[in-house]
Amino acid sequence: MNANPHNPAKEGSSCSELRTGVAELEGLYGSFTVSERVIQQVWLHQDFDHRDLTLESGESLEVVDPGVWNHLEGPDFKDAEVRINGRTLKGDVELHLYPEDWNRHGHSSDSAYRRVVLHVTLFAPSGAPSGRVLVGGSLPLLVLLPHLDEDVEAVLMRNAVKVEGDPDWREHPWMQGFLFGDDGIRRLSVLRSKGLVRWKQKVGYAVRRLEKNAWDAACHQIMLEVMGFRRNRAPMHELALRYPLELWEKGLIDPAAMFAEAGSGWILTGVRPHNHPLRRLESYARWVHRHQHWPESFYGACRDLWKCQPAAARDTKQYRRETGLVGLSRHFREGFFDGLFGESRHATLWCDGLLPLLAARTGCLSLHEPWFHWYVGDMPGWVQLAAEAVIRMEPDTDIVQCNGLSQGLLELALEYQSAASS
Repeated sequence: MNANPHNPAKEGSSCSELRTGVAELEGLYGSFTVSERVIQQVWLHQDFDHRDLTLESGESLEVVDPGVWNHLEGPDFKDAEVRINGRTLKGDVELHLYPEDWNRHGHSSDSAYRRVVLHVTLFAPSGAPSGRVLVGGSLPLLVLLPHLDEDVEAVLMRNAVKVEGDPDWREHPWMQGFLFGDDGIRRLSVLRSKGLVRWKQKVGYAVRRLEKNAWDAACHQIMLEVMGFRRNRAPMHELALRYPLELWEKGLIDPAAMFAEAGSGWILTGVRPHNHPLRRLESYARWVHRHQHWPESFYGACRDLWKCQPAAARDTKQYRRETGLVGLSRHFREGFFDGLFGESRHATLWCDGLLPLLAARTGCLSLHEPWFHWYVGDMPGWVQLAAEAVIRMEPDTDIVQCNGLSQGLLELALEYQSAASS
C-alpha cells in the first residue's frame, strides 16, 4: 500500500492474500476472511455509492442492470447493462478480489469470458494493469473499495451474516442455536473461548506488525488507523507509513496537504463532522506536538500497571473493582490522550491496538484478562443487542457488557459466515 491507498495487498498493509478466492484482512474487530462470494453479494444488491462511479481509466460508469447472478461456470453475472462515458454496453460482469486474478484464473484465454464488458474488483491494481487484458483488448475495471459506504468488515457482516440493523436478528439460525441451545454456563464458556480466539488473532497481527516496524512506528500506525474508523482506516494507514512519527513531532506535517494527497481514497459519505479525516489529522498533529515521543512514554506508563497480570476466570465487575480498571481507563482517556478520543473510540484503541501490541512486545499473553474485561468499543449495533440478551439470560451471574463478550459474538458470526460461504 505505497502509492495506492486502496491496495491493502502491499507490504505493511492490513491484508494478506490467500490465492484461493479469499483474502484475510485486519479489520477494526480483528482478523477476518472475506471471500469473492461476499463481493458478488455486494454487486447483486448494488450495495455501494453510485455517485461519481469512475473506472480506473478515468471514464464514468453507470450501472443500468447488474445482471443475473450466475452460480455455474463462467462469468459471475450474465446479461448486465452498463454505460461507460454515456456509451451503452450489454454483456457479462466478472468480479474478483484483485485485478490480477483475471489472468491468474485463466480468463484471458477462456472463450466463456468473451462477453465480459466490465471487471469489478474490491482492491486496486498493485502495479501495471496486467490483470485487465481480455482477448487482445482492454477490459474496463471498476475498483469497489473507494465506493463502499462502510469498511469491508461491516459490509461482510451485513451481506453475509445478515444481522446488522435487522430487528429479527435473534431469529437467525446461528443466534438461535447459541442463545437457546445451551445452558447458561455453556453459553458464557463459549463466548469466553471465542473471545480468546480473537485475542490470539489480534496479538498475532501485532507481532507481525512489530516484525516490520519499530515500536514507535507501530503505535503511530495504530493511532491513525483507529482515527480513520470506520470508512477511512486504509488511507490513514497509508499516511502513517508515508509520514513517520518524527515528522509529526517536528511540526513538519500539513494536515490539509495530506488530506488532499489521499484524494479519492477517502470515503466521506455519512461521516460525521467531528470524524471527518481532515479534522482527525489536525487533532492528531496538535496532540503529537504536545506529546513528544509518546509511544515510549505510553509503554512506560503501562509497564507496571499491566505487567503479566495473572489470568483468572472472574466476572467483569469483580475484575474492574480489583484492578482499578475504571480509574485507569479514565486516566488515560482524559489525561494521557488528553481527550483525543471519546469513550467508545478510546476503548477501541485499547482493545484493537494497544493491548495486543503490548502483549506482542512483552510476550505477556495474560494481558488477555484486561483485554477481555475492558469496556466495549465501536461495535455493530446487533452485537450490543446480542450481548444484552446474553446478560439478561444469566440473572444469577454478575456479568456486564465487556469487550470479551462482544468479541466472542463477533467470532461466532464470522465463523457462521465462513461456513455458509464455503
